Amino acid sequence: MFFRRWTEILTFSPGDAYVLRVPPEPVQYYAAIVNTLQVGVIFCLFTLLISRWRSGPLCRLSRMIWLLTLLKPLDAIRKVALETMPSIKHFLMQLIGDGRAPLLILAVGGLMALAFVFWTMSIYRAAWKALLILAPFVLVTLAQAGWKVLRYDAEPFRDKPVAAAIASGPSTKARIVWIVFDEMDQRLTFEKRYGGLELPELDRFRATSVYAAQAYPPSDRTLTSMPGLISGRMVIRQRPVDPSDISVRFSNATEPVLWSQQPNIFSRARQMGFNTALAGWYHPYCRVLAKDLTRCYWREGEMFINTTGERFAEVLWNQLSSALSWSADSSLRSKARIVHVRELLSEALKIAVDPSVGLALLHLQGSHSPFVYNRLTGRYDPGDPRKRGYNPKNYMDGAALTDLNLGELRREMEGAGVWKNTTVIISSDHWYREANEVDGKIDRRVPFMIKLSGQTTGATYERPFNTVLTHDLMLAILRGEVSAPQHVMSWLDEHRESTPIQPQL
Repeated sequence: MFFRRWTEILTFSPGDAYVLRVPPEPVQYYAAIVNTLQVGVIFCLFTLLISRWRSGPLCRLSRMIWLLTLLKPLDAIRKVALETMPSIKHFLMQLIGDGRAPLLILAVGGLMALAFVFWTMSIYRAAWKALLILAPFVLVTLAQAGWKVLRYDAEPFRDKPVAAAIASGPSTKARIVWIVFDEMDQRLTFEKRYGGLELPELDRFRATSVYAAQAYPPSDRTLTSMPGLISGRMVIRQRPVDPSDISVRFSNATEPVLWSQQPNIFSRARQMGFNTALAGWYHPYCRVLAKDLTRCYWREGEMFINTTGERFAEVLWNQLSSALSWSADSSLRSKARIVHVRELLSEALKIAVDPSVGLALLHLQGSHSPFVYNRLTGRYDPGDPRKRGYNPKNYMDGAALTDLNLGELRREMEGAGVWKNTTVIISSDHWYREANEVDGKIDRRVPFMIKLSGQTTGATYERPFNTVLTHDLMLAILRGEVSAPQHVMSWLDEHRESTPIQPQL
């Protein structure tokens, strides 16, 4: 029944640890133990009750109900198997084809129903024996949980100290705020909007910036794209190694290296005398890049482990409800996303208006699911996860939230008197990967717009390039080599062929 929950808190991988702010806390294990025992007692009492009927219609009916209760834990095992071994799902889908999958599900379901009706007693006896054989492993699981509690250690997950602030910056006084809205899609944002979507802040920004219509990101996933964008080099492979680092292999290298030990846009900006800051999500930036940052704040991605609460009663109930319902599990993550969006934006606003920061990266959730903003009501609304948060067709709500966040950033910067003289770059780490669920099409382009300090008129750049060049372009701006729209376009013309245009997949 709790197989999925136990898998998450007992065997979380280095990849899971990398994106968690803290490891699963003892309360998670205590709640899982109590839930396992209390559900086990209920199941045991039910089993003892139906065992009283030895014959007749009531005997067969009670055993059919008993067998039906086993479908839930079997489904949990199925989900864990597909999540931990996605190659199985890929192989099955290739074998049967997408179009025939519903027919196969109906056929299997029909055969199971017939088996339950005609071979109820045989299946009941076999299932009872199987559970009896598996029962000792409950003790193994509980022992593992106790061991994890005894060895709980959050120290490797703590953020690292940031670098000391530089008293005075270089004479050029250049300043850049680089905004990366996660999963913002070029086609769906600017070229093919649906449902009467209006994005006034993005349109307003585009009108006074250099707008690139053919920009491609380094990869199709945040885990790969962000190290590439920040390092200025194409990453072809990555692997989280511990809570504080990730191994990356660059396209022109033969061996992987640790990302934290590589030069990046922040270390290079600091060498030029600029203070640097970052507010982002998903990557544990304040553990990996803290030594190159003056200010840092990050929020983790939403997982079951970190969305069930902190108090024992709260965790107990959330574990139980999520084991019974997929919607409850997803609803927890949607509610946590609302909190994370607000907290991250609050920190991003503080960094954006700080004139002492010469280079800032704001990596915001943007249009990434779950979609927790309702553009029709203008309010945060987790709603039913199947209808809202994880429904690909609600991508437009995510785009509306991106537009809303940009508007808040602009108003705060204008109010602080820093908007006009700040170079603002807006882009994304990857396109919307489920766009085919919206209109049957996938486009690998992402938005890329750059408003230079003092710029008031727009320009369009039509040639394709990879946004991994953002790193070198920002250095050129900080050095004072690029200061006008025509300089940006000339610079892109000169450097765009140095990097493969299409992303590494």
